[in-house]
Amino acid sequence: MSSDSARVLRFKRMVPLALVASAALFFLLLAFPAARQSSIFPYDELCDYRMFIRPTMQSERPYEPKAVVYPRDACYPPIAYCAVGALASDRGEKWSLAAGERRLVVSIFLLQLLGALLLARRLPGWRARAAAALAILASPACICSVLRGNPSGWAFALVCVFLCWYESESRAKRMVAALALGAATALKVAPCLFGLLYLEEVFRAPRRLRWTDILVAAAAAVVLVFVPFAFYGGFDAVPHWIANARANADFYSRDNPLWGLVAFANHVIDSPEPALPCAGAFALATRLVAAALALASLAPVGRYRRLLFIGAAMAFVTHHDYGGAYLAPAFVAWLVDVPAARRNAGVVMLLEAVAWFVVFTPLQLPNPFHDGSMNSMLQNECLFMLLGLAVFARGWNRGLKGLHEGPV
Repeated sequence: MSSDSARVLRFKRMVPLALVASAALFFLLLAFPAARQSSIFPYDELCDYRMFIRPTMQSERPYEPKAVVYPRDACYPPIAYCAVGALASDRGEKWSLAAGERRLVVSIFLLQLLGALLLARRLPGWRARAAAALAILASPACICSVLRGNPSGWAFALVCVFLCWYESESRAKRMVAALALGAATALKVAPCLFGLLYLEEVFRAPRRLRWTDILVAAAAAVVLVFVPFAFYGGFDAVPHWIANARANADFYSRDNPLWGLVAFANHVIDSPEPALPCAGAFALATRLVAAALALASLAPVGRYRRLLFIGAAMAFVTHHDYGGAYLAPAFVAWLVDVPAARRNAGVVMLLEAVAWFVVFTPLQLPNPFHDGSMNSMLQNECLFMLLGLAVFARGWNRGLKGLHEGPV
């Protein structure tokens, strides 16, 4: 490795350290209300579990809930409700958690920790790995999955297992990776986008595709999505589930999403209406951008950009803050990526470092004009900046080949 490449990597390794330091400062400042760091918690304690998941599990017809839950919020595949129900069915008050709630929260935390460690294992040296794993675990996406009792944390961990082993020389590990992707898809549906990584060679060498792995992942997803209806809700609930999932996507893509063009427009366009009148058009445009990114991931680009395109597409279709966790694989790939020398390489790298810091730091920047934080707005804008730099400023080379080999 050249001295220039070594300097690039040393600079990049400072970003996880800065993120860990910002996380420590964030948790310290939580003790001081005047610092307004609690802006990262805009919802009630374990709100997803207590407000949506638990009432749905207790309903006689879970996908046709009563007035307690909107149909659009009864949208998880049945295996997600079964898995949550195996750990928790009770309810505490505020942060006085019931026994089942503690099990649920601990399981989400531990599985996200496992996922972060699997991603960070590609970095050389235990210090770099520990810093990257802590930076991911302390990101707003991972924090909020835990604090809301949302099984998206499990799906993220399963995606990390897939990324760790889907290119392994071991057939057994590749089968585990395929099953993990199927299980992640069964929990949250959208992680199926990471299956695009199987198609990296689709245009150049289709015979090299691992068709067995693809079929195993697809079969696992189909079985784990639909078979549990026999035990939860009944097969006649399938159309209701699909309708609820569509309603959920339509509503949350327009109702103040964190990621995408609607979120960007909400901060740029001044409207007297509570909801942006043209939000539907921006939501459609966001879906088209997500589709374009998914297709771009099939182009002959380096691993960093492939993971960035898929992770951004994931964020755009999940709408919520937990979608940011799926950008973590691209972040780790960026840490080990050394692009080919260019005139503007230093400026691009600095801008990328700032953007990744903003996306992953939990430290809140209070909004000077009203209560709340500026972080969600800045996160979304920095994601667009990362995409712009990847498309327009990096060129279309693969960088140093040796640093892109092997799974993430």
